[in-house]
This record gives sequence, C-alpha cells and structure tokens, in this order.
Amino acid sequence: MHIASDQEGDFSQDYARGGVSLFPSQMGMTAVGDEELVYRAYRAVAHQQRAVGIRMLHNPCLDVNVEPANPEIRTRSFGDEAETAARMGLLVLRAYRDEGLIATGKHFPGRGDSKLDVHYQADVFPGDREELEAVHLLPCRRLIPEGLPAIMTAHTIYPALDAEEWPASVSRRITTALLREQMGFEGVITTDAIGMKGVVDRFSCCGEAAATAVAAGKKVVVISNAPYPMSIPAEATTVLLTFSTMPRSLEHAAAVIYGKAACGGTWPLKHYPIPTA
Repeated sequence: MHIASDQEGDFSQDYARGGVSLFPSQMGMTAVGDEELVYRAYRAVAHQQRAVGIRMLHNPCLDVNVEPANPEIRTRSFGDEAETAARMGLLVLRAYRDEGLIATGKHFPGRGDSKLDVHYQADVFPGDREELEAVHLLPCRRLIPEGLPAIMTAHTIYPALDAEEWPASVSRRITTALLREQMGFEGVITTDAIGMKGVVDRFSCCGEAAATAVAAGKKVVVISNAPYPMSIPAEATTVLLTFSTMPRSLEHAAAVIYGKAACGGTWPLKHYPIPTA
C-alpha cells in the first residue's frame, strides 16, 4: 500500500498523533535563519512519517507568496522571493531524500499570486507568461534537475499558459506541453484534491474531473475534500472508463513512485518492479 500525506508544518499537519513532533510552517522555517537546522528539522519530519508507514509527502510548497492577502497559501510558502523558495525547497528535497521519503513540489505552476481559495471557488492567475517565468516557475525549474520526484499541479486557471482556460490540474497544455515536454520533468505528476470546487465545478462529478486530469497527463489523482458526498459507483465507473483507454497509467505511476522510494538517494527516473508485499 502506498500512503501519501500533507505534513507542511504549523496548521497543515495530517498526522499529529502518538507523540509526533510538530514543526513551524514553511515561512516559519525561513525565519529560523539557520539552513542546517532547517534541514535537520525536515529530516525529523520525514523520519517520523516513515515510522508510521507514510512514503510520500505533498510538500515542499514551492508557491512564491507575492500576494499578502492570499487566503490559501500564506505561511505555507517559504516567502515572497522566488530564490528563497527554490533554496529552501532544495533543503526539503535533500532532507526527504536522505530519509528515503518522496517529496512533492506544489502547486505547479504557482499559487502565490491569488486572493481566492480554490477549495471554494475558481481562481484565475492575473499575470502574464513573463511573470510566471521570472517568479512562479523558478523554484520548479531549480528542483527538477536536482531530482524532484513528484509535482502536484494547481486548480488555478492560467490564461497565459492555456488559452482555453482549463485549470492546470486538467490542462494538457500545462501538464504535458509545459511540464513534461518543455521543462523535461520525468517524475510523477499528481493533482491536488480533485473535489476542490476550483476544479470540480467545471464537471458533472469528481469522477469526470479525475478522468480529465488523467487524460491531461496526470499519473496520480488525489480524491478528497469533496464539497458533496460522492456517488462511489458513478465516480469509479467514470475513472475506470478513462483508465481502460490508457491501461499503463496506474502501473507506470506505481513503478515510478516505488522505484524512487526503493532507490534511496539515487532516485533514477526509470521503471522498477512494483513491490508485491
């Protein structure tokens, strides 16, 4: 079984039971001013998570929080400077790798310039491609060559990247054309929670949104935070119909994920046998 979790720090803690040590938010980590201490703290996070069976964490949050009124990202970010986000993100990547845990950079291509929370409503990125390149894409561009194993996409709409204005989580232009082909990312691409209203309101159900995300190039779909009770048979049928047209999607994602987890510090981007136990 593959278990992933959010453990960003401060209020974003999915697992906080049984004596788990809690740490500051990412912005708090930046304020510490001691990168060796921060590295050791993130190793402690990873060590604790592995002890309870978690193999993948949905951070570092690589969003550059340039909007002070951002209601969703705020202190989850390392700050309002792209270079800082990249530098601190590399610390997290190194700490998790050294503990054998899979790091996930998010929320590609950047949720730092926003005044809305996509858990509850659709959001449109206000800037142009130049701003994206200079600020919001920079952390991912720095971490990808360093072996970032997974990236989570945002539910935000980016007209500068997709003229049809699909949210990044279901946009093939952003997932495949930009992240895979232009930026050369070969790891696992996952959605944020597909039940968030910023994306699911575009579809008839979470299952249709999930299927569209897979068609756009996602290898993992996070199904949680649904704003309404899901009809499990209907949702599952929609997803399975899509997977039937691309039968290696789940196999490929699992192979990449477990290959990275099994290889410790090497993190080669190639297939490995999927463990059976």
